[in-house]
Amino acid sequence: MDKRIKQAATERDESASSMESQHDQTRQIANQLFNSLLEEKKKLMELKGETAKYHSVYTMLNTVDGSVKKYFIVPNGLGGTEEDGVTLLSEKTPLAKNLLGKITGNEFEINGQKLRIKKIEENI
Repeated sequence: MDKRIKQAATERDESASSMESQHDQTRQIANQLFNSLLEEKKKLMELKGETAKYHSVYTMLNTVDGSVKKYFIVPNGLGGTEEDGVTLLSEKTPLAKNLLGKITGNEFEINGQKLRIKKIEENI
């Protein structure tokens, strides 16, 4: 991405200015591309920072029916799917909010289900 940003900046800087050519819009288009790429890079860096704080897979035991599920907390908007037997859980969900800060063996009830943290795999 950095390479493409530098390329867009070079194209912008080397194109004709509005004083040099009234009809050439190359500079304007290159500047829009440059600004768009900078904005996308900013968004990616923010997302990278958000995902860095989530690094644990929680194995949960439903103490009522004995079922076991694995969860990985992700930034809001990225949850709801399952990968390799691990459910991606949005950070804004009640379950995710209950999991953060808990340790193995902690129990809590959510939506009528009694859950126990069976295992926490860190630094995934």
